[in-house]
Amino acid sequence: GRLPLPLAAGLVRLAARIVPERRAWRSNERPAARLSRQAFLTSDDRRYADEQWWKRTRPGLGLGPPSLKWLSEAYSSCLAIDRASFAGVTTPALILGTHGDRLVSPAAIERVAARMPRALLK
Repeated sequence: GRLPLPLAAGLVRLAARIVPERRAWRSNERPAARLSRQAFLTSDDRRYADEQWWKRTRPGLGLGPPSLKWLSEAYSSCLAIDRASFAGVTTPALILGTHGDRLVSPAAIERVAARMPRALLK
């Protein structure tokens, strides 16, 4: 199973203190690829083909694995969002999410939307 967010964040933070510039994993943009990159990102073949065209045309746009420092900062951001109240966000906000999202946890989206007084989650 997955590690609890605070534990995973702590382990990555420790590793980043030792070797901050080291790649977090060997290749790809995410670890342990169980699905193809396309299946992970989109169900739209044309959208994915467009992304691939841009990466072939401009190879500098391609991403590789993040550094441990980058991953540690990303975990810190997730923890901060998880702790934030969002009660002061009084601007109406439309939050779009899907239960099929593989990049952002649908449960996390729902938790944040519930803490925003004028949010509408669709």
